[in-house]
Amino acid sequence: RIGARKRWKEKQFFLYGKWTEFLKCTDNNSYEEYMKGNGSKQQTTNSKYQKSPNDSPSHASKKVLQKLGSLKLSSFKSMSVAESMDEPSEIPENSVPRSESTYSIDIPNSTLIWKVNPRPPQSSDYYQFTEFAMSLNEIERDMQKNLCPTDSRLRPDIRKLEQGDIDGAAIEKNRLEEKQRSANKSMKSKKVEWKPRLKDSYTWSNVQCCVHNLIVGKLWMEQVGIMEICSHASGHRAQLTFKQAGSNGKDLHRVEGFIFDKQ
Repeated sequence: RIGARKRWKEKQFFLYGKWTEFLKCTDNNSYEEYMKGNGSKQQTTNSKYQKSPNDSPSHASKKVLQKLGSLKLSSFKSMSVAESMDEPSEIPENSVPRSESTYSIDIPNSTLIWKVNPRPPQSSDYYQFTEFAMSLNEIERDMQKNLCPTDSRLRPDIRKLEQGDIDGAAIEKNRLEEKQRSANKSMKSKKVEWKPRLKDSYTWSNVQCCVHNLIVGKLWMEQVGIMEICSHASGHRAQLTFKQAGSNGKDLHRVEGFIFDKQ
């Protein structure tokens, strides 16, 4: 729960909720009125599950740990949205133990800020994944042209997985791994050093490019100067200025720069 203050003095709003379900906001007056009539109930409920602020997962109930160890895939086939506020005396067979350490409150005059989206109908067949999790490997229309060639969504084994071809995906995955091992072995035997293939798309000034990092050449490491990187495809350019090294040489790699548009 979070309380918002005005200039760190006067309380203005009160935020509360469950991070897996919803987030609400109410004015501080409504919150104080609610706590006057329900504060003792909240403390009593929380005390059932929070024996000490120093409790750690290592002190978890042996019964819960044993139940987690005996779960099967069928345990995830269904999930009830509603939660009972009563503490169960026994953990149901093939069920996932759920935490009741937070007391769900509903304060009058509250505004709903965020609510979790309902899971898709087929969620029970895919380990209770959310719609977002299911769409991580999806390639939408016109998306492929903007993806890096090494993006995992372009892998043939991932595509077969998305189509439900489990056996075909395993075969493709093994083929790609064998191809990679063979290429590495061949390059090692010929003492060939791998270099990025970006010369046709970018203009560099004594700089090599990796996926997320710039490896500055030795010349730039020893001297101070301005380097410009231009994308031939989009017309965008970046200008980097390498700073003078300090007396101890610790800031030798420090660089500042700006990214400009086509103009």
